[in-house]
Amino acid sequence: MCITFIEVHGQQQQGILRRKVKISNVDILTFRSDRVTTSAKGEPISQLRCVSDCLGEILQARCKNDGTDDMGNVNWRCTAPIPKGCRFGGTNVNCERFPETDPNEGWIVPGSCAFIYGLRCDRLNEAERSEVEMKANILKDRKRLQRLMYDEIERSQSQAARDACELTASGALYPIGAYVSYDGRIGSVKRIACDGTYAVLFENGDEISELSESSLSPRVDPLYEKVTVASPRPPPKSSRSYDAPRTSTYSDGYTGSGDGLANDPFFLCVVLLLLLVAVAVCRSTSSSSSFAPGSRHRHRRAKPSRTNPNDVDPNEGMSTSDDPNSGTSFARTFATTATAAALAAASRANETRHRRANVRRRHRRAAQGTATTLSSSTVDDERIKQAKIESLAAQARLRVDRKRAELKAREDARIHQHKTEIDHLRGKIDSDTQQLGNQMRRTDHVRDDDEAVAYATTTFR
Repeated sequence: MCITFIEVHGQQQQGILRRKVKISNVDILTFRSDRVTTSAKGEPISQLRCVSDCLGEILQARCKNDGTDDMGNVNWRCTAPIPKGCRFGGTNVNCERFPETDPNEGWIVPGSCAFIYGLRCDRLNEAERSEVEMKANILKDRKRLQRLMYDEIERSQSQAARDACELTASGALYPIGAYVSYDGRIGSVKRIACDGTYAVLFENGDEISELSESSLSPRVDPLYEKVTVASPRPPPKSSRSYDAPRTSTYSDGYTGSGDGLANDPFFLCVVLLLLLVAVAVCRSTSSSSSFAPGSRHRHRRAKPSRTNPNDVDPNEGMSTSDDPNSGTSFARTFATTATAAALAAASRANETRHRRANVRRRHRRAAQGTATTLSSSTVDDERIKQAKIESLAAQARLRVDRKRAELKAREDARIHQHKTEIDHLRGKIDSDTQQLGNQMRRTDHVRDDDEAVAYATTTFR
């Protein structure tokens, strides 16, 4: 008996269950995923059953009898739409034996056959795995991008506080290591807090923290040291004493060997007496030679003019005024010499008096200067301290300017690095997203159903 076509619908009808069908006589079997098989034992199963690598659901399948093999088993050629990236693995057609029949005869319950299959979706699995990995990488990069943005916000806030602290330390009047004075003690600055207070390490090893800038002052070395100054030598005595030749006077005054006679009052009196004698002699001589007795005026006798200087009369006598041995000439010479000596002595005495006065003035100034220096040292220290504070303030302003430029350059470098990382990450995300789209299209392509062929054998249950 040859059955050309039998379609098993799995309808449990009493007439079907009462009759039996030989498997070798069945030409074609149609299976649907929404139907179950018939069962004489009361154990129906789904007509389409996947046992391995079930990535997609097969909606329907059709198996054709492909003949009997050498073992007497019926072989089937089955076709079903499955994803392109998959192929059939192990397949078989499983039917329920008809009760109380010979197993070797191959009698089955009509409608009891089911298509048992397995899939091997290597291409689809690889495509989907690549798609899943790319999606995970994109999600990871997006989270990293978000984390970078959050970290940059937190970093900028904390960096602003750190920059303010560095600016405070740079703008401090006393830098780290500078020597300062506090309450009469000398120490060096060890730390500068962000609030502008100082920690000072003193020479005895003590350390004091949280010192305000106003409580400190720069260390100023004393401009004047306390020394013992010898009292100045008194000026020379004015009384005349001749103990030894005066070749010099004070070491810081004047020197001279001719000042002794010039300063001697006796010498001055002799010079003055000589001057008076010279004047008296000059007057007496002038009176005897110029005036005749009994007359008030005497006319001079006219001398003959000499046109030739060699024309000299040997018999003519020498005049009184031209005779060096005459009394008038001697008196005049003596008077001139005495006058010059008196003027020189007066000039020397005046010079000596001024020189002594200058020496005494210098001594007084030296004594007064020593007292003024010692009394004005505190004022000078304050002036030097103020000048040093102004210098330190100028240096602090320079440090602040340099630190601001350094912080700005550092911040610009960090911002540039952050923007570079963000741009690189965004470019990677865009590239991965584009590749993901391509991969999804490939996955969809291998996922699309295509008619696949499977060769199955017959099994019984």
